[in-house]
Amino acid sequence: MHNVHVQTKSISEHRAPFYKRAFSAFVSEGRLPYQLKLRLSRVYYWRKLSIALFHFVRWTPPVDSTETSDLEIVTLLDRANVNAYLIGIKSFFFYARRRARVTVLSDGSITEAQLKLIKKHIRGVRIILSKGGRVNVPHLSSRLQKIYDEHVHTRKALALPLDDLKDTIVLMDSDVVFCDWVDDEFTELRNVDLKYNRDHDHRLFDPLFHVFERFLSRVPVKREVYNLNSGLLIFRKHVLNVTLVAEFLLYLEARDQLHAVMEQDSYALLASMVNSEPLSDRYWVGCNPDHMNRPETWRNAIAKHYVGGVRYRNLDYVRDCWRAMWSVRRGLNVDLGV
Repeated sequence: MHNVHVQTKSISEHRAPFYKRAFSAFVSEGRLPYQLKLRLSRVYYWRKLSIALFHFVRWTPPVDSTETSDLEIVTLLDRANVNAYLIGIKSFFFYARRRARVTVLSDGSITEAQLKLIKKHIRGVRIILSKGGRVNVPHLSSRLQKIYDEHVHTRKALALPLDDLKDTIVLMDSDVVFCDWVDDEFTELRNVDLKYNRDHDHRLFDPLFHVFERFLSRVPVKREVYNLNSGLLIFRKHVLNVTLVAEFLLYLEARDQLHAVMEQDSYALLASMVNSEPLSDRYWVGCNPDHMNRPETWRNAIAKHYVGGVRYRNLDYVRDCWRAMWSVRRGLNVDLGV
C-alpha cells in the first residue's frame, strides 16, 4: 500500500500546474526546473519565432516533381520540420534551376493535413510512409527489422526503394537551406560516385566513431572517409549497397553500440567504398569547426546545413530561411533547366 501511495503522489505532483512545480523545485531542491530554464533562454523564443515565420512558405509558389528527370531529391521528414523542409526544397529549385523528382520519406509522425500541404506545394511529390515498412535485405531481414522499427534515421538508407530511384540522388536533410546560385559541378558525377558535405574529422570529436573505424578495417575500401556529414549528399544509385549497411548496423547491435548518428556512419562507410570527394566549403555545415570559425565561409555559402546544436544559437537560421522564402516568392516562376 505504501508503494501505491508514493506512486499516486508522484503522478499528482507531475500533474500539478507548472508554476507550482517550478516553486517546489526551487524551494525544496534549490534549482530551476528544466522547462523554466528553457523558457528563459533565447533558443526557446527563436525557435518559437521560426515556427511562426516559416508558415509564410505557404504563400510561395509551388514546385513540380518531374518523373522524367534523372535527378532525385530524397528527404527523411518529421512533422516538426514540414515548413522548414518546404523552404529548403523550394530554395533548391530556385537556386539550382534543375528539374528533379522529389521523394519524401515520412517518419510516421506527419499528419494527414501536413501530407496534403506537402502535395499542394510539391506537385507530383512521391511520399513513402516508412513507418511499418519491411526491410528487404536477403538473409538479414528478420534480424534487421527491429533496428529499422526502433531507429528512425536508419531508414535514410533502408527505406529507399532501390528498384525505383533515379540515377543521381540528392540526399538532403530538412534543415538545409540554399542561399545562392548552385554551381554546375554540384550534381556533376562524371569523375566521382559520391560527393558529401565536409564535416569535422569524426575521429577527433565523436567518441563512438571508433566503432565505424573497426568495422572499416574488415572491408576493402578505396579511401577512408572520416569527415562526411550526411545532411547533404549527391551520389550515383549504385552506391547504395544496402546489404553492407545492414551488416554494419548488425555489427553495432551485436556490440550494444547502436547510436544516434549511425546513419551518418553508414553513409561514411558507403563513401569509403567508392570514388568520393567533399563538396567545396561553400556548402556550409553548422558543426564543422572550420566553417564555424570562418565567418566568410558562412557569408559566401551556397547551402547551409543548420544542425540541431547550432540551429537556434542565434537568428541566422531564421534570417536565412526568411530570405530564401522572399527569393522564392519573387522568382520561382522562371523556367527551370533540365
